[in-house]
Amino acid sequence: MSKCCTFYIDRELSYLLSKPFRNRKDIILILLKTVEKLLTPNSLTLQQRITTEESRDVFKVFQPDTSGESQQRVFYYNLYEDDSYAEMYTIHSFHFPFTINVEDDPILIRYKHSSIDKEINAYFLSRLTFIINLIDSGDYDWGDTWLNEMLEIYYSTNGEDNRDLFYMVNDLLSMDFGYIRYDNDPKHEKENHPRHHFDINLDKRVTFKIGLTESLNIDNFAKIIDNNSEVKSIR
Repeated sequence: MSKCCTFYIDRELSYLLSKPFRNRKDIILILLKTVEKLLTPNSLTLQQRITTEESRDVFKVFQPDTSGESQQRVFYYNLYEDDSYAEMYTIHSFHFPFTINVEDDPILIRYKHSSIDKEINAYFLSRLTFIINLIDSGDYDWGDTWLNEMLEIYYSTNGEDNRDLFYMVNDLLSMDFGYIRYDNDPKHEKENHPRHHFDINLDKRVTFKIGLTESLNIDNFAKIIDNNSEVKSIR
């Protein structure tokens, strides 16, 4: 994960990140909102120069830069608004199934996963977000009107877009996002809840913690889970 792009977390993203991730749909929606921010000209998200990582109000996208690399991940800081604890924050990380080309103006974003390779624009993204919001978070079934909605979308004017849309929705709903979160949480520190720890997986039936001895920033975190860097051992 050698190629890194840094962006600013604006107020809307910060609010969404403050809510717990409970399921795959939550991750998909924050990803789509992130892409929306990146596609919006002059958005605060693109003004990374207004902040520094020390402020913990940035997110970073790591993308493969050489052959043999495969991991694509996003890392978001999430600060806790508690004046009692100066060092209290979370870093969320999961798969980022989009490629970003910041050298283009405006930024070029493509969805490259499975057999799909599609440039994302604002119109396509709005339709994708609309469909994802129809999904019932409990069991990933379509909402009550799913058949009518999909027929309307599929038989509208752009058949190629509709086909990509259909396959992308199904791709996202079945994707393994590899969710992992780092917590620096002095407020709830106790014997079975170390201050520094990883929370791995989303579903409470399979999630677990791994305690750490020190704090992490995004770059440290990225190195730990990068298969192309030195593999770390639990001691």
